[in-house]
Amino acid sequence: MADRRTVRNYRLGQEVQRLRVAASLSQEALIVRANEGASKPIMSASHLSRIEQGFKSIEQAALDRFIDVLNVGDIEAAHLRVLRSKTGERGWWHDYRDLIDDTVEQSIELAEEANEIHAFESVYVQALIQTESYVRATVDANRELVGTLVANRTIEFLMKRQGRLKADDFQGMKVVLTESALRHRVGSREVMRQQLRHLCDIAEGGKVALYAIPFDRGPWAMHGSRQIFSFANNEFPSVFFSVNDVDTQLYDDAKALSLVTHKFAASLTQALSARETVELVNKIYGEI
Repeated sequence: MADRRTVRNYRLGQEVQRLRVAASLSQEALIVRANEGASKPIMSASHLSRIEQGFKSIEQAALDRFIDVLNVGDIEAAHLRVLRSKTGERGWWHDYRDLIDDTVEQSIELAEEANEIHAFESVYVQALIQTESYVRATVDANRELVGTLVANRTIEFLMKRQGRLKADDFQGMKVVLTESALRHRVGSREVMRQQLRHLCDIAEGGKVALYAIPFDRGPWAMHGSRQIFSFANNEFPSVFFSVNDVDTQLYDDAKALSLVTHKFAASLTQALSARETVELVNKIYGEI
C-alpha cells in the first residue's frame, strides 16, 4: 500500500516542523545533528519531509533524538510522545477492513478526526443520518450477492459510523439532500416513514443541519454523493470524498477542493431553509 497522509501523523509532523523552524534548522541540518554520534543514521531528510507532511509516522527513538537536539521542554516532550502513541492506535473500523477498500477506510479515519462535515446527496439519504431499517434495506438489495454474514456485518459497520455525530469534539454537520433522495423509495412504506420522521427529529436539534433542494429549483449545482471534511484550527488540510457506482475517491488538491466547496455553497443557496425543509419532509411523509 502506498504511503497515505493521516490526520494523526500530520499533527505530529507539524509539531516537529514547528519546533525545527523555531530552532532555525533546515530539514537537512536537523538530520545532520540527529545523526551525530548515532551508531546508524536516524533517517534521511527526505524521510523527515514525509513525516512533516503526515505521510509517515516516526519511530520513538527518532522522536526522542529530535527532542534532545531541539531542546524540547519536558511538558512539550510529553505532548509529542502522546501524539506519537496515537499514530499507532487502531480505530474501531479495523475490525471491518475486509468489507472496505483503502479509500473508504481513509475516509472513515478522516471523518473520525474531522470536527465538521458538509455532505451532499442526490440519490440516498446521507449515510450518517440513516435509520437502521433504511440501512438494512439498502444492504438487503445485495444480500444474495454477498451473503448473510457479510450483509449483517456491513449493517453493523454502517451503523457504527454514525457514532461520530455524538462525539464531544464533533462540531456539526450540514447535509443537503435533493427531493429525489427524499422520495427515493428504499424498503417498505414503514421504512421510509421511519426515515423521514428521523430526519425531522434531527433537524429540530442536535449537530445536524438539514437542507433540501426541491425539484423546481434545478438544475442542481451538484450530483451524486460528496462529503467535505474540515478540521479544527486547520490542523489538517480539508479534503472531500466522492462516491459513485464505479469507485470512491478522496481529493485533497486545492483546485478540486475549491470547486466542490463552491458547488456545495451553491447547493445551499438553492436549498430550502431548515424550517421549509422540515415542511417538505413532512409533506412527503404524508404522501407515502
